[in-house]
Formats: sequence, C-alpha cells, structure tokens
Amino acid sequence: MVKLCWLILRGLRRNRRRNILTAVSIAISIFMFCGLASVAEIPALLMRGNAASRRLVCASTAGMAYQLPESYVRKISALPRVNLVQAWEFMPSEFHGSSDQFLSYAVDPIDVRELWPEWGVSATAADAFQHQRTAALVGPDLMRRHGWHVGQHIILHATIPSPDVPVEIVGVMKPGSSSSGPLNMLAFRRDYYESLNGNPGLVSIIWVQVDRLTSIDPVIASIDETFRNSEFQSKTEAEGQFTANVFSSLASIFTLATVLGVIVVVVVTLVAANTSAMSIRERGRELAVMRAIGFDAGTVLIYLVAEASLVAIAGGLLGGLATWLVLGGFAPALPGVNVPLPMSRGIIPIGVGLAWMVGVVSAFVPAWVATRRTIVTGLRLVS
Repeated sequence: MVKLCWLILRGLRRNRRRNILTAVSIAISIFMFCGLASVAEIPALLMRGNAASRRLVCASTAGMAYQLPESYVRKISALPRVNLVQAWEFMPSEFHGSSDQFLSYAVDPIDVRELWPEWGVSATAADAFQHQRTAALVGPDLMRRHGWHVGQHIILHATIPSPDVPVEIVGVMKPGSSSSGPLNMLAFRRDYYESLNGNPGLVSIIWVQVDRLTSIDPVIASIDETFRNSEFQSKTEAEGQFTANVFSSLASIFTLATVLGVIVVVVVTLVAANTSAMSIRERGRELAVMRAIGFDAGTVLIYLVAEASLVAIAGGLLGGLATWLVLGGFAPALPGVNVPLPMSRGIIPIGVGLAWMVGVVSAFVPAWVATRRTIVTGLRLVS
C-alpha cells in the first residue's frame, strides 16, 4: 500500500501542467454547478421564510402594475382579526446613474418594527422614521455599496416618471443571518412621497397582519368580499402564496439553471475522460512494465483511477472554496427579492463528491482497457 501511494504521488508529478489545468477546469465546473444549483434554491428559500408568516398581500386583481385606492387601508383596518395594515408604493430608483439601480419602497411610517421584525430596525431608528418626514431606512448592502452613513442626506432619482426624492438616512436595517430580511433596499415615508407626487391617493399593494395563522383564510375572504363590486377589485393572498405566484412565472428559469448545472458537469467529465485517455495511452510502456514486475491488473487499475481521482478532488475542493467565498462571504443581494443568493449547507460536499465521480468515471474506462491488454501487447503498442 505504501509503495502504491508513492507511485500515485510520483505519477501526479509526471505532467504537472496537465494536472493543474485539469484540476482548474473541474474547479470551474464545480463552481458553476454550485452557483446554478443555488439559483434553483431561491423559491424554496423564500417559501421557508414565509411559511409561518401572518402577513397578507392585497393587490389589484388586474395585476401588480395597477394600483388600489388609499382609502382601502382604513376599510381593511376595521375588519375583524386584523392587527396591522400598511400600504406600499414601488419606486425603482438610481443614485449615480442607470448602472446603479435598486428598489425603493414608500411605506407607511407606523408599526414598522411590529409588521417587519426581520428587518432588524432599532427602536431609535423606528422612532425617527415615524416622526421625521424625510426619513429613510436603508439595507446594509446598499449602505456599504455607496459608503453612506446614518444622518447623510441623499437624493433618489426615480427611473419612472416621478419627482426626485431627497431623504435623510435615519437607520440601517440589520436582518439576522438566518433571516430573509432586506439587504439591498431603501424604505422612505409614503406620505412624503404622496406630497411630492401631488397626493394621487393610490397605492401599489397593502400589507395586512392578522392576529393568528388560523385567521388567514377568513380575513382573505372578508377583504376580497368587501371590494368585490367596487371599481378597484382586490386579490388578497397569504405572503407565502403571493411569493409562490411571483416565482411561478420564473419556474422554467430555475429548472433551466438545474439542467445547465448538470450539463456543465457532464461536459467536464467528457473533457477529463479525454485527458485521462491521453495520459494513460502515453504510459503504455510503463503500465506494461509494472505488470511484468509483479503488479496485477487490479492494482494498476486502482493506481490509475486513484491518480485521476486526486486531481479531480483537488479541483472539487478549489471549486468548493470559490463557492464558499462568493456565495458564503460575498453573496450579492438579488434585485427585487432583497435576499442574498442562497448557498445550501450541503452544496459544497455535493460538489466535491461530483468532482470525485468525474475523476473516477473519466479514468476508469481507459484504465480498464489498458489493464485488459497483455504485457506483450502493451510493450508493442509503444515500441
């Protein structure tokens, strides 16, 4: 066994450039696989975060592009089993230019901490947001990207027909590491935004918090029944169902991400198999000599497969490290979703395992063919 390990290590030094390039190609494929698999995890991540939510989303039956009257907020507040109600308006924004866009939300300034505990807003920041007309709350990623600080005055430029919005940052959202809270968003006061727009009295969506989970279905029915015969009919959903519906139209994209991840691994397996076949074919005399001095075919097969496996595992570990650094430490926030690109805890071991399989599969067939030859045939092939 010691002699075999020595031979494997010696074989790895035989063609270092080829082994390094093979390991790097496997590392890139594993990184791409882990990234694409993480994209496919986005709907599940958001559904897990909303599974126990008591929040409802009330929007127009015509779609998110249409608005509801502001007066609906008061009518919904008067319904039984409703705790909190908050209206939102969307304003796609930019700071430096069109290459620096993010989502801003004009929200009602009351009950922010109660309705959105995952935002991690401090009591001081929530109080300032409620009492200061131009106040704004900003996600931590957005703060770091622009180098902003609390107390700074900034101007939001709307990417839709709307006046610019000067605001003062009064607090930073600090969602926990296990929370799907906002990282890359900005919230400012809706009454302030209304005054800048000339008080049109329309809102994009209305958030409703019920008293308990069992009240979700009755409250949904009450809200939609209240506005059934009005000019602006509503469609109310639980937050989890709303999130699922938003991403249902993108389901094919997430399926495509998974398929592409598998295709990447298969392509790299074929490339690695070609590389292994070339390496083993070049070593025909060496393998024949090993057989002649007493190594049996099974030992030679293990030697060749182990050598290719070590190169593949090194590439898998390198790809896993890149995945951990990019997705685990420097993950960007997803536009509109405001959560970081997720990284499943088991994705890196799966990636390393796939890399090992790539090494085994790519080397096994050419190694098996080489060990099936007789010693004389092996010597003649390279003579």
